[in-house]
Amino acid sequence: MGNLIEHYKEVYEENPIRRSDELSYIKMKDTYESFYRKIKFGSIIVFAILVLLHIYLNKENILLFELPIFNSFLDMFTYKIIGYLIVACFYVVVTFLLHLIAYKSIIKIYITTKGNQNNKINNREFLRLKLVGVVSNFKRLFFFCWRVFNWVVSPDYEFAKHYKNRFKELYYKNKECQCDKRKIYTNTIDDIELCIQCYDTVRFMNKFFIKFSNWLNLVTTSILGSITLILTMFYPNNFLISFLFALIIYRIISRSFEIIIAFYQDVVHVNARIFIKGFGGKKYLHAWKNSFIRKPMRISLAVHSLLEILILFTIVYFLIFNLFGSELLISDSIDYSIENQQIVENPVIENYITQNKIYEFLLYAISVTFFNVSYVNYGYWLWTLLHVWQVFLSIVLIILSIAAYLGFSDEVYERERNFYNKVLHELKKE
Repeated sequence: MGNLIEHYKEVYEENPIRRSDELSYIKMKDTYESFYRKIKFGSIIVFAILVLLHIYLNKENILLFELPIFNSFLDMFTYKIIGYLIVACFYVVVTFLLHLIAYKSIIKIYITTKGNQNNKINNREFLRLKLVGVVSNFKRLFFFCWRVFNWVVSPDYEFAKHYKNRFKELYYKNKECQCDKRKIYTNTIDDIELCIQCYDTVRFMNKFFIKFSNWLNLVTTSILGSITLILTMFYPNNFLISFLFALIIYRIISRSFEIIIAFYQDVVHVNARIFIKGFGGKKYLHAWKNSFIRKPMRISLAVHSLLEILILFTIVYFLIFNLFGSELLISDSIDYSIENQQIVENPVIENYITQNKIYEFLLYAISVTFFNVSYVNYGYWLWTLLHVWQVFLSIVLIILSIAAYLGFSDEVYERERNFYNKVLHELKKE
């Protein structure tokens, strides 16, 4: 361990964080971060006001949009497939714009216009690059199917990974890194070789991208929740309610996979980099982090994700109860035949939801979030599945992430202390 620390010190002490990174950091904090913070708090406040309004108006026993009656199984199948495709396409567009906004905010500050502009990757090339990648790997059928599966199941995770990779590619192809490799330590383990100081810039970009994406995800979820409450209060028979229900279910699936993978990799997976200067010896940097996110922010990101999950499940429980409430009150006998289904006098769900008010669903979601691990058959498979799903996500965020982060060391090297001393002092002056 001593040698590893010495390697870090040797690489870092000879290469302080550049002044350009200090100025970019200050500009990001003053402009985009303050703006997104206001948007985040504003969306949460609006959602909270709508929850109180929903309680005040005493909205209960809402008759929501009913699905049409189909003449054949084929008609029903076609209707649902088309509906699911529309929902999926709409959601992919939403999550694409969400990550694109975060990405554009960062490159406007950190990427200059010097270098060969023809080498820059623009957004219109995104689809072409993906198609080229698919074609080149088409012979590997398993890989192809796996990539398609990932994009279908969790477009959130795939877009986040794509844009984080683009920072390094764009920085390299725009020839931002023009360091003398004979005089400064350069990474040798990646396909793209960047010096330690240019890596600093990429790590700062990753930091802001992760933070902004996390906040914008919470904003998006709050907006979805607000729209749902408005529709159920004033337009209860609108078909958009069913559309929102399908959209929120898809968002739960996509965000769940992104949260589980991202936090698991951050806590469990250990990265490393090897840096070399000129013809000198290699320096192995263990437990390398791809961003400058420190311990307090990691905990904050997990708490934001926990709040987002809480809002999502509150809304989805509320919609399930109103869309499929009759099925929650049905008990099946052993043979599960239609003839043997009967209405239960005291269904399980009535132990938790008695008046069909939004605050009951919010309190229920909070109780599940904080380790209501008991398994109960609520009478409807989707509600039972979501209950278990929420418990699992809560365990990932609270035990695997927050608890692990609390045990992390938050020590920084001298170069980072000097950096934060300068930028925080300048931010306070402003």
